[in-house]
Amino acid sequence: MSQYKYDLNFCYRDVEAVGGPGFIRGTHTAWRHTNYVCIAVEVFPASGVKGAKDAAAGRAYGRLQVIDVSDIANSKSVADYEPNPSVVP
Repeated sequence: MSQYKYDLNFCYRDVEAVGGPGFIRGTHTAWRHTNYVCIAVEVFPASGVKGAKDAAAGRAYGRLQVIDVSDIANSKSVADYEPNPSVVP
């Protein structure tokens, strides 16, 4: 058993810039493959995106982190990916 903590405020400071202060956030899922754990994080602004009048008002943000757990007591992030919303259909 282990725990890996990451700074959601740092990861999603841009969410507040778009949707205003506060947001709903958390780890959506995590799965392990050999010595790595993939963590999917999902974040929603506390309010809709300013000026949006359709589904974009409820835009979700996300990030995938890859954690090396080969030394379970000293897990470390080795990669993270965040989709670019301008290229997501």
